[in-house]
Amino acid sequence: MADEIVEILVDFYTVAEIQAARKLVYEAHLSGLTDNVIITSSTFEGGSASGQVSIAPSNREQFLRQCRMALARLNSEASTMSNGILIRYDQRRLST
Repeated sequence: MADEIVEILVDFYTVAEIQAARKLVYEAHLSGLTDNVIITSSTFEGGSASGQVSIAPSNREQFLRQCRMALARLNSEASTMSNGILIRYDQRRLST
């Protein structure tokens, strides 16, 4: 199954927005903050976006990894992570 956070990042955010969020979370991680990081808005190239994303300390590394995967997708360095629907006919129940 595809990582839904990566899919949302790719669908709704630009490269600049993802990089800004990634930087905020990384800086909090480096400084050892134990509080959640809350991203409320981002300004980039004359535009802005707002919303709220709360990243708990235990999930920072996962979020950074998801941002990296989303950036790879947006930069055409990776394709979708979805494996599609897996149908295994050898394990289907057959009635006789």
